[in-house]
Parts: sequence; structure tokens; C-alpha cells
Amino acid sequence: MRFDSPPSPTQIEIETIDGRRTPVKLIVNPRARHVSVRIDPTRREAIATAPSARHLKHAAQFAAERAGWIAEELARLPRWVSLTPGAFAPFRGVDHELVFAHGRGKPRH
Repeated sequence: MRFDSPPSPTQIEIETIDGRRTPVKLIVNPRARHVSVRIDPTRREAIATAPSARHLKHAAQFAAERAGWIAEELARLPRWVSLTPGAFAPFRGVDHELVFAHGRGKPRH
């Protein structure tokens, strides 16, 4: 008979230096040799990786110890742009308004 441990949380929240709470995703990667923390720029989230499920608690502590670094790296990411008509998107340092024109035609700038 096998007794599995209850599933551990897959996400925690850590408090940064400025008092904000930031979510950190916890994942298990059997190929990992050490506990690590990284920033996923696409999803704009911090990810703590552990080599096994029993090291997830250590990964959560490791992320909490590096709360300042996590906050700095998330702040360094470029601002998020909504690609909807009327929104402004930066291109080569200049904000451009996104406009939708009906029909087919050549792009204008």
C-alpha cells in the first residue's frame, strides 16, 4: 500500500521590501540540481524551481529571501501594452496609437 503526501501549494505570495505582495509559482523539475528562482518575462511572474517535491518548502524560503531581487527584476520589465484599437504602443521610443481601419489596404504610418 502506498501513502502519498498531500499535494503541496503550487503558488505562494511573498512580501517585497516596499510592502507589496508578489506571487511566486513553485514548480518541480527533476532535471534541476539545485533550488533556483527566475523571472518569466512573458508571464511577468517569479518562478521557484525545486528538484523534487520534498524541496518545495526550501524553494519557497529561497524565494522569500530574494524578495528584493524579485521586486527589482519585475520592475525592470517593460510596461505591458494592450494591442487593442485606441491603445498606445511604444516603437523606437515613440508612442503610437493603434488604429483599426476596415477593409484591406496597405499599412499606413
